[in-house]
Amino acid sequence: MKKVIPFLALTILAACSNDETIKEVIKEVPVEVIKEVPVIVDNTAPSTLVKTESWLKSHNNGYSSVNAANILKVEIKKCLDEGNNYQFFNIYVGDHRHDKNDVAGVAGYGNPNTVIVVFFKNNKSQEIRVYQPDGQNIRYTDYLTVKQTNYSFVDDFFKNELIGSISTGDFLKL
Repeated sequence: MKKVIPFLALTILAACSNDETIKEVIKEVPVEVIKEVPVIVDNTAPSTLVKTESWLKSHNNGYSSVNAANILKVEIKKCLDEGNNYQFFNIYVGDHRHDKNDVAGVAGYGNPNTVIVVFFKNNKSQEIRVYQPDGQNIRYTDYLTVKQTNYSFVDDFFKNELIGSISTGDFLKL
């Protein structure tokens, strides 16, 4: 280190004694701004599943809340076992679907206590799975599944309550 400092001082003096002027060229480049919604992965997989069940119990007379945490755990594991290499997923609860009700044969715009799981890879949505109320339990409804990269949700989807985010690694430790 002691030998480097004199060498740097000599280099700086030599550079400063040069009569040439260095001009800095600034080139303006247009920048494309992409609006993204930040997603914070809270890495609290067990509590997120429990929070989902608690939300269901506290709304609409507890409709679809019985054993919801365990049902979701089994269903999400099935999805991940299909070979999908998702990095994390968000769990939403509410009654606003993602698809503007353009699914043939589906009446209404959603059901109270619907659980929607959105899977992500490289911070882009990859798959959406919907779990609907079925008596006191929830069940997976395949007809509302979407596998599409960076899906454009309808505006009122975000009226649903975001319960939490779970990294796949933390989920698989359960």
